[in-house]
Amino acid sequence: MPAQEWTAWERGVATALLDARGDLVEVNPALQRQLQGSPRSLRELIHPEDWPGLEGGQVRVRLQPGLTRCELSLIPLEEGWLAQFFPCTRAADLRDFYHRAKNHLAVISSLLQMQSNLMDDDLVKRAFGDCQMRVHCLALLYSQVHPDTGRLDFGAHLRQLLDMLLEGRTPPKLDLRLQTVELSMDQAVPLSLIAHELIGNSLRHAWGAWLEISLEGRAHERVRFTVADNGPGLPPEVEASNARSLGFRLVRTLSRQIRAEVAWGTRGGMRCSLTFLPKEKG
Repeated sequence: MPAQEWTAWERGVATALLDARGDLVEVNPALQRQLQGSPRSLRELIHPEDWPGLEGGQVRVRLQPGLTRCELSLIPLEEGWLAQFFPCTRAADLRDFYHRAKNHLAVISSLLQMQSNLMDDDLVKRAFGDCQMRVHCLALLYSQVHPDTGRLDFGAHLRQLLDMLLEGRTPPKLDLRLQTVELSMDQAVPLSLIAHELIGNSLRHAWGAWLEISLEGRAHERVRFTVADNGPGLPPEVEASNARSLGFRLVRTLSRQIRAEVAWGTRGGMRCSLTFLPKEKG
């Protein structure tokens, strides 16, 4: 065994010496403390879903029986292998979680598309399409979150969300003022869904009109998010704060999750502003 690998063996890195078939020849005390029972091979140590085979390199696995997540490094030797298990960092765990969440959302989106293809009613198909777009919003969030902090730049997210909603069409007259505002996922998820409803509503009912999207805020200060247009707005007898459509109900419900104050304006179009305090952590 190379001298540097002996050093790892002695300094407390959980390490096992394997023969060419992957059977355990010897384990060091750091790995022995994590073992239960008498596993005979590397394969018995690792959750079946994570088994990488006997190939050199580094992969993420779960150790049985406690399913401890770790990075497995397999180093080929002349007559076998050296397996080293390094604890996953919080950033690595978060990166893995966000990647899996994004993949799960992609599956849900595909299921919605398949179900929509079986429908003949245009209204029902549009409802499925709206749900699919909401799932895309969440997948977009998980692709942008920073694993070291669990936060993301919501201004950058809004730009990508707008591109997704425009679907390659020429944008309307647009007033886009987006500052860099970092939000936790607890706040970004409901606010992204709110943004989808408000921007999508303006693009659907006020296409070609003037559209304003703004995000303003500084660290430890209140954030203000606004979507406004000069389209037809609501009928005179309908108040936005009491409108019963799904979109308006979602905005009201989700704004309560982030403890946002909501202000509506319906003269000369539609305007909605949400003001809230960002979470410092999370």
